[in-house]
Amino acid sequence: MVMKVSNITFRNSELAHCGERFRTYGHGIEGVQAHHVTVQDCYLHDIPGAGIHLVGGSSYALILRNFISNSGFGMNIGFTTDYDLFDTIHNPLLYENMHAVVANNIISVTLNAGINLWAAYNASLLLNTIWNAQHLAQSAILIDSYQHVDAPKAPVIGCSRLTIVGNILTKATYARVGPILSIRTSGFNSSSPLLLAGNVYFDSKGVAGNGPWQWAHGAMFEDDRDGLTMVGNLTAWKLHCHCDAGSMEANPRLDRRFSPLACSPALAVVDPTLLAKWPSSLLLDFNGNARQALTWQSAGAVSPSVILQKPMPPMPSVLLTAPAPSNQVGLPVAYYDTWTWPFGFWLGRVCRDLYVDAVSGSDAQTFNYQSNYSRPFKTIQAALISINQCDRVLLKGNQTHWGHFGIYRPNVTIMTDPRDSIRATVRCDNVGKSPCIIAGDGFYDGAAELTLSNFNLVMSGKSTSTCIQLNEGYGGAYSPYWRFYVENSGRANYSRGFSLIERMDISGCALAGVKLSTFITGVVLSHLHIHGVNTTGVELRNGNNVTVRHCLIENVLGSGVLLGGGSRNILVEWNTIRQVGGRGVLVGSDNTEVQYMDTEYATKHPTGSWHDAINVTVRNNVIAHTGDAGLAFYSARDVVAVHNTLLDVAQSAQAAVLLNLSPKTLNNTYQTMLANRNISLANNIVEQSNMLVNGNLPMVEARIMQVTLARVALPPLFPDPSSTGNCSGFPSTSNSNAINQIMRSTQGEVARRLTSPVLPRRSDGSCRHFPADNPWHRNVSGLPLHPNGDSIRSLIRNGGHLHPDFGGGFTVMKGSKAMFVPYGIPITTVNTLPLRGQPGVPLVPISIAASGYPSECDYPLLYPFPSTAAVEGAYLNCPDNPCSGDRHVLVIDNSTCQLYETWRSFPPNVTAGRGWVSDIAVKFDLSSNALRPLGFTSSDAAGLPVAPGLVQFEEVITRGFINHALRFTGPNSRAAYALPATHFAPAGDSGPDSPWMGLRVRLNSSFDCSQLARAARVVCVALKTYGGIFADNGSPWYFSGEATTKWLPYVSELQDLTRIPASQMLVLDDGSCLCLDAACSVTECSSGASDPNARQVYSAIDSDSQLRFSHNFYYNMAAGSKGRFADRRTGYLGRGYDGDLAGWQTHIRSDNFSLEIDPRVDFSSYRLLPNSPAHFAVPLLSCAAQDEFGGPVARAGANLVNAGVLFANYTPAPSAVPSRKPTALSTWLPTFIPTLLPTRRPSGLPTSLPVTAVSTNRPTSLRPSQKPTSASPTSDPAWKTISFQSGSMLGGVLYNSSYDTQISTLYSTASYSNYNGYTAFYGSGSQFQVSNGSDQFRLLLRFDNLSQFIPPGSTVVQAQLVLTLGNWVTSSVRVCALMNKHWDRKQIVVYKGTGWRLNRWVPTGESRWTSPGAIADCDPATVTSPLFPASGYYVSLTVPLAASTVSSWLTGIPAANSGLLIWARTGNVNVFSTTSAVLARRPRLLITYTTPATGTPTTNSPTAALITSTLTSPISALPTATPIGLPTNEPTTTSAPTSKPTTTTTTTPTI
Repeated sequence: MVMKVSNITFRNSELAHCGERFRTYGHGIEGVQAHHVTVQDCYLHDIPGAGIHLVGGSSYALILRNFISNSGFGMNIGFTTDYDLFDTIHNPLLYENMHAVVANNIISVTLNAGINLWAAYNASLLLNTIWNAQHLAQSAILIDSYQHVDAPKAPVIGCSRLTIVGNILTKATYARVGPILSIRTSGFNSSSPLLLAGNVYFDSKGVAGNGPWQWAHGAMFEDDRDGLTMVGNLTAWKLHCHCDAGSMEANPRLDRRFSPLACSPALAVVDPTLLAKWPSSLLLDFNGNARQALTWQSAGAVSPSVILQKPMPPMPSVLLTAPAPSNQVGLPVAYYDTWTWPFGFWLGRVCRDLYVDAVSGSDAQTFNYQSNYSRPFKTIQAALISINQCDRVLLKGNQTHWGHFGIYRPNVTIMTDPRDSIRATVRCDNVGKSPCIIAGDGFYDGAAELTLSNFNLVMSGKSTSTCIQLNEGYGGAYSPYWRFYVENSGRANYSRGFSLIERMDISGCALAGVKLSTFITGVVLSHLHIHGVNTTGVELRNGNNVTVRHCLIENVLGSGVLLGGGSRNILVEWNTIRQVGGRGVLVGSDNTEVQYMDTEYATKHPTGSWHDAINVTVRNNVIAHTGDAGLAFYSARDVVAVHNTLLDVAQSAQAAVLLNLSPKTLNNTYQTMLANRNISLANNIVEQSNMLVNGNLPMVEARIMQVTLARVALPPLFPDPSSTGNCSGFPSTSNSNAINQIMRSTQGEVARRLTSPVLPRRSDGSCRHFPADNPWHRNVSGLPLHPNGDSIRSLIRNGGHLHPDFGGGFTVMKGSKAMFVPYGIPITTVNTLPLRGQPGVPLVPISIAASGYPSECDYPLLYPFPSTAAVEGAYLNCPDNPCSGDRHVLVIDNSTCQLYETWRSFPPNVTAGRGWVSDIAVKFDLSSNALRPLGFTSSDAAGLPVAPGLVQFEEVITRGFINHALRFTGPNSRAAYALPATHFAPAGDSGPDSPWMGLRVRLNSSFDCSQLARAARVVCVALKTYGGIFADNGSPWYFSGEATTKWLPYVSELQDLTRIPASQMLVLDDGSCLCLDAACSVTECSSGASDPNARQVYSAIDSDSQLRFSHNFYYNMAAGSKGRFADRRTGYLGRGYDGDLAGWQTHIRSDNFSLEIDPRVDFSSYRLLPNSPAHFAVPLLSCAAQDEFGGPVARAGANLVNAGVLFANYTPAPSAVPSRKPTALSTWLPTFIPTLLPTRRPSGLPTSLPVTAVSTNRPTSLRPSQKPTSASPTSDPAWKTISFQSGSMLGGVLYNSSYDTQISTLYSTASYSNYNGYTAFYGSGSQFQVSNGSDQFRLLLRFDNLSQFIPPGSTVVQAQLVLTLGNWVTSSVRVCALMNKHWDRKQIVVYKGTGWRLNRWVPTGESRWTSPGAIADCDPATVTSPLFPASGYYVSLTVPLAASTVSSWLTGIPAANSGLLIWARTGNVNVFSTTSAVLARRPRLLITYTTPATGTPTTNSPTAALITSTLTSPISALPTATPIGLPTNEPTTTSAPTSKPTTTTTTTPTI
């Protein structure tokens, strides 16, 4: 119900299982600006959103006597609505809901609020029962505001005039800790009336009782308004709000029908005068019984009367078996017939061409149904408004046409005018979130069977979207109208049956190059060149019958091709995918929300499932130079991946071939992942990169993953049946009993409070640190490893080494005096009882700072702290400045064996006489195993004591052994803890793979401790035996120790700990469950079996995966390295594996006849070298029996072909046939192959229907077609780093450490910081003016020895520089090419090859830089201001360069001084370099040049020869040659050549 609907009544209705497609969203009844709506006596259940949702200014709703169960929210009386949906005339204050009456409803089991009141005016909640609410978040009743940021002045609207009387509010035992009633910030106008009375509140964990209030004990109330903040119990709430008279906190004691028992405290608690203003018809109870007038009423929806009784749920189940409605896009076919518009009109209409000329066209033309226009249009947008189905929009060639635009009609073509030989360019600058080209809904059911052909598309400026997007069913093969028209007009052969996007150059896309999302069916992408894209080259989300072929996808930051969201029937073939930061081809996706998937297929189809990609063929693709996996399968099913060549893949992460999972959230309480099924990987070449930055990554890896959503066990819908009819047998109201009941259902020691007798002291009289059976003393050497240990460890840190955070020290200045402070945490020992004639240390008061945690301190706050007690990181009486930090104080009372600890501690001499002040103060009994209360912190984030986890001097040096675990820190932690920890403090990356407080680790038993010095060796042995406990957020692998100067003679021994690699630390599975909320009412167990609330772990393969691997060639390019093959399963998931190929073949019972050997592939042509062992080494497959032009593949004998891509016209080397005899794969490869979509229009089209001209020549491959050469295959020369004659590639950017520190004027410098793969420059000064602001940053880039890349006699045609910049925040940029000038000389310092001369006098008459970084230093023809995308961490910059400029670098200017100058106003920038781990981010100088042709001239014109040779010239002979990709204009024919043909080549030297 939207926009001013009125007088709508729902009565005696059942609404269930809404949101079938969205799964986690969807309301039962939704009204936006809906007035006088009545919902009465209805049953609403199993709804992911709200049962009833009335917002946007809805008014006068009556919601009476309904039963709402198992919903995300019970009711939303107001929520969040966009400003443009409001009636601002009658509701100028933008209230979300007005004058609603909600009475006598039962709301049972909600994940969030039972009733939300957001920006509600004069709402009345009367006599409702909210049972087991707020399971995951919010409150049983939540009062909140909403800020309309899209409205003028962005007002914040809170609630006003609320009445909440006679309701029962209960929280389930399993619910998250939080207030039962809450007023959020600005949630209520404090000047308006708030009436609360006669309510009964109950937290099923227990009743707080009459003692002092404690967090999470009993029902809590919250007011978060500014100046009115409070959190407390009901007593405090009443005093705070001056309201809720007659309300109580008590177990309401209801029977199964929610009726109060005879002993219920909910009886007779509501003053009848509070209900007198409402008519008795509104106050009938849930069953329709009248409430007795003028008597005190019972709270809740059901009165004690039994005159009338409704039937209680569940309702008849027959409704649940009814099929869900189809979610097919478009109107049903029955809407059309042969006599109505528009079908009849189109039967006789002739299709037309509309021309667009950006120079001489005009948009001022009257719409004409016949498309008879006398002039070209000026813009594409105007042409598309004036077009009709089957018309073509022909763009004037060699022009720039501006986007963005949408296509909203069927059978539309956009292409360069065939009469023009040079392509048109569509440019989208500063288009924001809009795709450059989008297909959508419109006339005649919107876009269908489209053709986009033969033009260039460029996106730049402040654009943040996709270049081409076909979305929500529009732009695919058909719409209901188009299908009906074709089938019933006698024109079935008109329809091609798919949309075609072909022969385009697509670049600069802020997101994907081409994205097909949600119900897109029937699309062919062919001969596209997609490059310079910030996310994915081609992305499918729920595509069907899609082909991607003959495309060149390169320089992409994300994945080359992504096929996810339940995509089905996909063919990916004959593509070159290279230089991508992510995965080459990802079959599946990291995560696609199910609302974007075909839920009908997944849930109703006989073969349906929630797999992320189904029935996919990936064959004959080159995948080269990828940061992540070359080929990845994420919850994929029925996939054939054959004859692909993967080269230099997985440079920085993952594996060359990766099997992983794609999580699916099927509802608000359940998430799952499906293992890969029926995956065929055969006849491929897989070469793993030798540029690994994260160690020895696997060749093939199958991973495991844990879901992010805990499985929630929902509480019962009804009160306990055992209590019906009597007042005995109630569930315990004891909080501790309830908690223990939960804990006993989990594994490990989660529920146990450890106790033991008082310990005997050590021989020296000191106190032992806890009993021998304390978790700190647990021997963990035999514990199993955690199944997700590698991922968890990586988020502490995989690289680097352990760090002893103790020993040595630092100097802090006290005035002019240097004070030495030892590293570590000091321990002070005292005696509170007299000893040996010395008086005992007195107990002194500790004050808790305003920023502290008083509710979690241990009282009384009288601690034995002498004024001289040592403070961590401080000398005696040092203030916070300069002695900042954690400032722990640890004091052990040797008289009583009590440990006292404080955090952020300040002694009396610092606090101006206030005594000791800290943020928290806690104490531990060292003779007991008792823990802190669950959810409580301590002086450590984990709620643990600090002292027992420290490395102490006496242990290491005196005794020579450590018998306890060691405290350590890390930068990331998740919201979870495991006992003995009692608290979490999420930090950094807090995802499911991050460590939790209380995590246990140990050192690998294979590590040789004997190689370490004695002190380090003692610690090393302890780490093997007792391990470490993750206790606080901090630096990675920092192990804590006692702060004492005694360590100083042994510092060098302790430093040997830094020789232990972090990779040797193992994450343990100690069987404990994780507590996911403060009170540990939601838990997760690693076994995944014993706890219904555990977050399940899934594996990418299982016993039913049916992996069909065979005849693959694996090769690790790192010299002397063998490939690793890994299956990460462990424990209950199944047996894992990590080893060589032979063991892998046994483990998966597949991958037979595969070899680990160098396949010898030419990295320029991607073909096998003559001596390759992969020649005719694998069996012929029926699904890959044709070459790229449709001819039969070359073979030896009847069934032997090459491994890898099956190129056409291949002449094998006879000696390359291997001695082994392959086994045919055809006997086990699956028979399903996606139906191949046609690549051309069918013949027989009438002359009255113009179609896109299609060349009849054989398709041109995007790869060079020359025979293999003898070039070295060991590395790709296009990515070689050119060494300078002097200096270094420090940090990977063009930088000479000695002489390039100043790269701007003598008055303004740009500082720098070097990192792995990029250098960060930071501007300073303000000498050079750009626009109206100061220039603070100049960067000089130089190119050494360009002549080695360009053959003598060549002519430069065009060039461009591609850079990747990070953290770009500038607002003005200029670029120019430098000329041969020098700086003014101060002293003669000449260094050849550095590119710049610093502080060098220039001889008289020599050209010089007037001020380095000024326009005067540049070729004036090259000065340009390129447009940058919106601010983001990664920005790809393409700078076009004049051919004359590059030619001058080759001939007239010394190589040492050639280069570019980039300067910017404000901000800083990171420049990625030739050592960047992600190939797509490396700088590239792309030069197109011509050389005299060596062959006989053909009949093509010089232009045609130029284009043809671009694709076929033998460029592999050049040291850094790469193909340019697609032609920029159409080949034409002439009777004879008019000049000598030339050959054009593009080369990529390293900057």
